[in-house]
Amino acid sequence: MKKLLFIHGYNGSPYGNSYNLLNDAIDHSKYELFTIDYDAADPERSLEEIMAYVKSNGINMIIG
Repeated sequence: MKKLLFIHGYNGSPYGNSYNLLNDAIDHSKYELFTIDYDAADPERSLEEIMAYVKSNGINMIIG
């Protein structure tokens, strides 16, 4: 099973409309969908947080 990470836009929500549309559209027998909230005010910290999440959860693909 492939692990997908959805990253919301600036000032967006990890579980907003885009996440819900994606969650409804994917084949859950092939993909597992994850999401993360991040500190949008600090891009460098955001990147560190996202990369740590990717590594610790074995994410195969990032969708933003």
